[in-house]
Parts: sequence; structure tokens; C-alpha cells
Amino acid sequence: MKFCEKITENLAANGIIAYEDKDLYTYGFKQGSLILLNIITTIIIGLIFNVLWQCIVFLLAYVPLRSYAGGYHARTQLRCYLFSIILMIVVSFIIKYIPWNELSIMVLTLVSSGVILKLAPIADANKPLDIKEEQVYKVKSRLILLFEVFLICVFVKLSYIQISICIMISITALSIMLLISCKNKLFKRVVS
Repeated sequence: MKFCEKITENLAANGIIAYEDKDLYTYGFKQGSLILLNIITTIIIGLIFNVLWQCIVFLLAYVPLRSYAGGYHARTQLRCYLFSIILMIVVSFIIKYIPWNELSIMVLTLVSSGVILKLAPIADANKPLDIKEEQVYKVKSRLILLFEVFLICVFVKLSYIQISICIMISITALSIMLLISCKNKLFKRVVS
């Protein structure tokens, strides 16, 4: 992260960016670095488990839905990164070693979709939503979910079961993240 600060310091010193925008650029470089680190980690885990393209399909389905549906967020970037590693290892293990059939894919998709429809979006202390944003995020998360469920149905029908599994697991993982977030909020209310 110090590297990101040095980059923006040099950019500001050379007049490439305005000095008052330095913090914004530093934040952008840090976020970009974290995204790149997560992608590289996902590729490595995918290669280790020999499920690289499946991990990529999982992320392509998971990230847009997670962006709008919300759910559990770790309190620090390190915890977030470690949680992401664990998630990708579990996802890779499930993809590689658990046998799925059309019925189990569709049942888990429907159950997980129900959870998402009921709970999403869930704001976080790090990403609070006002009423307007909540309405927009609800619509967008539902549209993305609908599209992904449609894709699962199409790929099951075309017998591309592995693709359906990856998308189904992304929906299931997100529903679990929403449930964890609800459980944490309920626990905080009880303790308070």
C-alpha cells in the first residue's frame, strides 16, 4: 500500500495529477491492487484444483450480484482477502469433488434465489445505502439474479452442467453471505 502512495506522490510531484486529488488516486490504486491480487489468487487456486475456467465463471456470476445484493463484509482488508481465499478454496473443492445432477442444481438455485429475493440488498457499515440507493440496488440485484437463473436453466437444458454448477454456487454463496450478515445484525441487536 505504501507503493500506491509513492506512485500518487510521484504523479502529483510531476504535475500529472492535481495534488488535492492525491488521496483519491491513492485510494483508486489501492482498490485496483486489491482487485488484481484477488484475481491472481483466484487463478492460482483454480490452477491448483484444476478448475480455472470454473473459478472464472464463478467470479463472473458472483461479483456483479454481490455488488448489488450486499451481504457480509469483513472489517479489515486483510480479513476480506483471507475470507476470499477460503471462499475460493471451498468453491473449487465443491466444483471438483461434489457430484451434482439437474435436480440438485435447480433446487439449490431456487432456495438460494428465494433467500436473495427476500433479503437483498443488505447494506454494510462500510457501504451504507440511502432509501433511493436501496431501491436501485434491489432492482439491479433482482435483474442480475433473474438473468443468472435464466442462464442456469439454459445451460442445464444444453447439458453444460459444469457452467450451471458454477453459476448456482455463486448464487448459493451470495445467499449464505446475506444470511451471515442478517445473523450478525440480529446478534448485535440482542447483545445491545
